[in-house]
Amino acid sequence: MTDALSTLPATAGAPGAAATSDREPVIGAVHIPLELLKASATNPRKAFNDTWLRELADSIRTHGLLQPIVARPIEGARRGEPLYEIVCGEQRWRASKLAETGSIMALVRSMTDFEVLEVQIIENLKRTDLTELEEAEGYSKLLRTPTGLQGYANVDELAARVGKSRSYVYQRMQLLRLVPEARSALETGKLSFSVALLVARLHDAADQAKATKELLQGWGGQPMTHAQAVNYIHRTFHLELARALFDLKDASLVPAAGACTACPKRTSANPELFTDVRPRDDQCTDSACWQSKEEAHRAAQRRRAEAEGRDVITGKEAKKVA
Repeated sequence: MTDALSTLPATAGAPGAAATSDREPVIGAVHIPLELLKASATNPRKAFNDTWLRELADSIRTHGLLQPIVARPIEGARRGEPLYEIVCGEQRWRASKLAETGSIMALVRSMTDFEVLEVQIIENLKRTDLTELEEAEGYSKLLRTPTGLQGYANVDELAARVGKSRSYVYQRMQLLRLVPEARSALETGKLSFSVALLVARLHDAADQAKATKELLQGWGGQPMTHAQAVNYIHRTFHLELARALFDLKDASLVPAAGACTACPKRTSANPELFTDVRPRDDQCTDSACWQSKEEAHRAAQRRRAEAEGRDVITGKEAKKVA
C-alpha cells in the first residue's frame, strides 16, 4: 500500500495543473488513479444529480479539483481490485470520471468503520441537498446497538456530536418508522417532510397506510396541505386520553401495554415530536392498543355484571337499546 502511494506525486502532473499552478499544494494530498478507488457502502448519500455532476465535471476540466477527497486504504485488497475506499467526496470522484481526468487528488487516512461513518454523516450534513430520510438512516447507524460496542448511547450524545438539536435528530429518525408506501411518497416528493412526520408519529402500521392514502388523495385529487394534514390526523387517529372509557392507570387491563399514564406513545411523552399538541390535551397515537383496551374494559364490565346475576345483552339487541 505504501509503495503504491510513493509512486503518486503530490502535485506534479495533476489534472488541471496548468490552470491552477499558482495555488499552494494541499499538504499530504496525493493523486490516485480513479480506477483504484471505490465508493463507500456506508455513504449516506444514495441519490446523485446527473445535471449537477456534469456541471462539476465541466468545472474540473477548466479549473481542476479545488478540494481533495478523503480515502482510506482497503485492507486485504487483491491485485486488480480497488486499493482505496472513498470516505468523503464520491460526487467529486464521479464527476472526475465524467471529466476523464484519470486521477484525483486525495488525502489518505487509516480509519475504523465507525470513524468513516461518523465523518461521512457530519460531512454530508454540510450539504443542502441531503434528504431528511438519508439523514435519518445515517443517524441510526451512529447509534449503538444493544449488543454493539461502538456508537453513541442515545440521541442526546449523537445530537451534540453532529451539532444539531435533539429535536432535529429525533424527528428525522422517526421517518424510519414509515410504512413502505409512506416512505416511497416521501422519497418521490409526494409527501413533504413535515407531513411525512405526522404519519410517522402514528404507531399502528394500518393507520399509517390509511393516512398516507388519504393525505395523497386529499381534497379533489390535490394532496392535503400541512395544515389540512394536521387537522385530519388529529381528528381521525389521535385519541384524547381524557375521554377514555377505561382507567388510564390500570396496568392490568392489557398487561402487555401497561398503564397509559406511563406509555411512551402518548403525545406528552414526546414533547419535541408533538409540538402541535398541548400537554394538557394528552393524546394516544396507537389506535390498535386503544381499541384493545376498550374491548378489555367492556369484557371486564360484562364479567362483573354476570357475576352479579344481571342480564347482559350484546350485538343488535344492545345497539337497539342504545
